[in-house]
Amino acid sequence: VANALWSKLTATVKRGGFEWTMEFRAGAVVGKLKKVGKARGSGTTVSFRPDPEIFPKTEFSPDVIRERLEITSYLQKGLKVTFVDETQKQTHRFHHPDGIGEYLKKILGERNARVVHDAPFSLSRANGMRVELVFQWTEATDEHLRSYVNGIPTASGGTHENGFRSGLVKAVRNYIETHQLTPRGVTLSAEDIREGMSGVLSVFMEEPQFQGQTKDRLNNPDAQAAVDQAV
Repeated sequence: VANALWSKLTATVKRGGFEWTMEFRAGAVVGKLKKVGKARGSGTTVSFRPDPEIFPKTEFSPDVIRERLEITSYLQKGLKVTFVDETQKQTHRFHHPDGIGEYLKKILGERNARVVHDAPFSLSRANGMRVELVFQWTEATDEHLRSYVNGIPTASGGTHENGFRSGLVKAVRNYIETHQLTPRGVTLSAEDIREGMSGVLSVFMEEPQFQGQTKDRLNNPDAQAAVDQAV
């Protein structure tokens, strides 16, 4: 899609001791794959420029790019990301060995949320898909959950979030009943249990099905079952 909407895109690849390059204009190949010459190491560089006839405003926001790259370094635990912002002559490096656990700490700090228990709940499961989750209850009155599918933010939620919420409520209710902690004369609703909860949910799966091109909401029914079961 980016290639089709860009006035020019050039891909350069170092592989097998050589450097190769290929150029496209408005989505069409300009020439055949070219062998530039011998090269050390490996890696890919993609340079592109948006088509001004399609995009009247072609300025990129360094802040948006920086934030997305930093979030990626949280979701892919151990990944090292370097963002060189040549417009402001700044270099940013992101590396978070503790993954989404560190991300949750950042979110709680940004929200000035006071936690009500020291250690967050966390899990990592692989049951047909990779499910990673960390959450913690706070003194806030609202619920705050950030979810991702294959690194893509799902601001409108979807089946993976539904699975988390239903699994969490069932787990807490089961614990209360098993240990006979039910308060006399009080009925706990699902909203009561989730109140003040802040968390990060990250799912990696094959063939995700999103609602619309913006990919804001996940529709896969199997994601709901997998996350529910894990929680």
